[in-house]
Amino acid sequence: METSATISVQLHSSLDRTFQSLKKFCLSLRSSAWIHIAGLMLGASILVAQVPAAHALTVEVNSTVTTLNVRSGPGTQYSLNGRPLFPRERVRVVNQSGGWYQLPDGGWFSSTFVSPVGTGRGGGGTPISRTVRATTTVNVRNGPGTNFSLNGRPLSPGETVRVVRESNGWYQLPDGGWFSSQFAQVVSGGGSGGGGIPINQTVRATTTVNVRNGPGTGFSLNGRPLFPGETVRVVRQSNGWYQLPDGGWFSSQFATPLSSGGAGGGGSFTSGVVSTNGSNLLVRSSPSGGVIGSLANGTVVRLTGVRSGGYSQLSSGGWVSSSWLR
Repeated sequence: METSATISVQLHSSLDRTFQSLKKFCLSLRSSAWIHIAGLMLGASILVAQVPAAHALTVEVNSTVTTLNVRSGPGTQYSLNGRPLFPRERVRVVNQSGGWYQLPDGGWFSSTFVSPVGTGRGGGGTPISRTVRATTTVNVRNGPGTNFSLNGRPLSPGETVRVVRESNGWYQLPDGGWFSSQFAQVVSGGGSGGGGIPINQTVRATTTVNVRNGPGTGFSLNGRPLFPGETVRVVRQSNGWYQLPDGGWFSSQFATPLSSGGAGGGGSFTSGVVSTNGSNLLVRSSPSGGVIGSLANGTVVRLTGVRSGGYSQLSSGGWVSSSWLR
């Protein structure tokens, strides 16, 4: 629900009045002064374009909105992406581009129709590293409370997951979702979902293999499986299981080592982590194309393994600079 013609007309009218005022002012200046001011204005516009977008913010959809469309990119020219947001629904946003916010699942919506309700990782809390088991079907939400919107599928009875944060009786999953701790039993605490030995190796899946939340078949599935021939980087090994950079685990008996050391051994890889100086990493439509989005520092990404001109292709089709991936 990105409207409206009225807002657009008002905005253009305001900009036109501002431009006419600047024009009158600049005509009274000497050419040298005008050049200096023009340089400052250009520099300011560049600085604005380079300001890092919001890393994590919780917002609430305005009660006056009927529905708010979610799109595949930051603009009305992008196609709709999943269900819309509803009045007073609270969601966590991880990125900003112009007047658009990005959801953790990649969808974008107009920031015009929402109000901020908090900052941080959807509710703050205390960092932990614990493995728990769901005692019943429990909803996963975008923040630590029932007033936050649902975030993906619920946990199923007996499902074992790793939690990384706790806040007022709620646990946070590695992907950012939250669920009530009263519906889970602690299986183990400490470690990193299974401990193990840190490694840096590139391996290739020999068959379709499930990725789980810990090193064992007792852990729940974590995202899509690896496919035959898919090449990935692993960062930890524990009792016959490999850990991916995003925290998922899979059985090492279904993978063949290709190389060790470095960032993927110099070969193609399909997993990586954005590692910048703290700012966002721009996503382009092609190695030399325009900017279509950005990724926050620390974001785990899936890659196709295709590289061109110092850029790596994301599984979504966008391109990012290989220099800022590890």
